[in-house]
Amino acid sequence: MIMHNKMSKKKILAAILLASLPVFGFSQKNKQKEDTTAVIKEFMIVCNQYKTLPMHLSLKHSNSAAISVSREDTAAMEADFFITEGGSYIRYGNTEQIVNDSLVLMVSLDQQVMMLYPNKRNLRAQLSSFMGLQMADSSVLKMAAAYTSAVLPAQNADKGIIELKNRSPLPGTDIVKEIITLTYNIKAKNPEQVVYIRRTLMPIDKSEWDSLPGHEESNVKLVKIKESYFIVNERKAVFDYKEISHNAEIKLPVSITDRITRNQLGEFVPAKGFQDYHLSVEESGLN
Repeated sequence: MIMHNKMSKKKILAAILLASLPVFGFSQKNKQKEDTTAVIKEFMIVCNQYKTLPMHLSLKHSNSAAISVSREDTAAMEADFFITEGGSYIRYGNTEQIVNDSLVLMVSLDQQVMMLYPNKRNLRAQLSSFMGLQMADSSVLKMAAAYTSAVLPAQNADKGIIELKNRSPLPGTDIVKEIITLTYNIKAKNPEQVVYIRRTLMPIDKSEWDSLPGHEESNVKLVKIKESYFIVNERKAVFDYKEISHNAEIKLPVSITDRITRNQLGEFVPAKGFQDYHLSVEESGLN
């Protein structure tokens, strides 16, 4: 379901759409009982039943890190997903993806760059790839082998919390390297927040660590593996869900023809209002 130091955009999209799925509620007596297979199976079932069109998903995605090494580590952005039988429109921060039955257009609004290429998969196949997981006993067992899962107690009776932990610790340690926590409304079966934590090891000289001001009071952990020292860097991605809708009236707010058009020679060119954008076209399959 779910790198090295960074999550790829594809994995982020998969995580967003998977984590946004409504999750079945558990009875109160099972709130603190671990049942890896059962809980993961609920994730898998919901993942498949969520493939319902039309769909509008709106959320806020924010990142943080114990030690920031790139702008992505502190990024915050709004995201909107509109998916209908006729196509899809995704805006993720300053990037757009617009899809119809034959074309895919990627638009970087801040870089003023557009990329057009043929759509080689139907919409439902794309939706399945976004979801990431398929409901099958073998998949459940594979996930259960990789992750432990638990239903955690929630302060509000209307809320549910499911936590997945990667069974493989950071190399040479007993530190959990990956944690996914889903908070959701049990009655509406809708997610409210997903927190994805990924820990990595960063090599450091012990003398350099000792000279860092405030290291003793910081939340950054130093570990020794054999004769080497490492900082445990913890990156956190938080997805706060604002709206999930399957209203029959949902329409795409933007179409490909709002961004590109054809000139008199039949060539694709930027549409009015986007003339300053550089358009790159993959010619194969776009005749």
